[in-house]
Amino acid sequence: MHKNSERQQILRDIFMILAFLHQQETDDLIDSTLGIPTVPSLGKILAPTNPGRAFVLDFLFDDQAMISDVFDLVLRNRYLNDRSPGRTREEFDLAQLFNMRDEDFKQAVRTTKSGFMWLLGLITLNPVFHSASFRPQLPVPHQLALTLERLGSNGNGASVGRFSRNLGVGRGTVIKEGDLQCHEGRGFHELRVVDC
Repeated sequence: MHKNSERQQILRDIFMILAFLHQQETDDLIDSTLGIPTVPSLGKILAPTNPGRAFVLDFLFDDQAMISDVFDLVLRNRYLNDRSPGRTREEFDLAQLFNMRDEDFKQAVRTTKSGFMWLLGLITLNPVFHSASFRPQLPVPHQLALTLERLGSNGNGASVGRFSRNLGVGRGTVIKEGDLQCHEGRGFHELRVVDC
């Protein structure tokens, strides 16, 4: 069964209110034509002797105008609530990774600290890890840490949120750096990572 979104439901509710107000306005016109007393409008209360001003006040401030404005606002906005972006940083703190116990470090990046430094020395100057564009890549140690940690967790997207929280870097950065190194790192198939 089709489920309406919250926005669709609100639009439907506002439309029903507009239909009700239109019906009520029609009833008020019929009542005034037949001479049945009705509740005076805001315009008639504020400007009883000036029908033009009363009409403008009614047009601007009656319920139907306000509801129409709300309806228009909801139609023009895709999201009902402000969507705050995730907390991101340009880089994460590598010291946090290296301050882990040796066992935790090895579980996180699937190598020892000395093995990490050895691999970092092999890839530091490779152009794959550097960019001349206006959006530079993360420093090589950060790229390596993110890539090893992501590949150490099956390399799939299930671990992205955990990396983002634990390493203090945005989810997009984890995905971008991990994917970049997975695709561009193919030239390193001759490297063999050994535990020292």
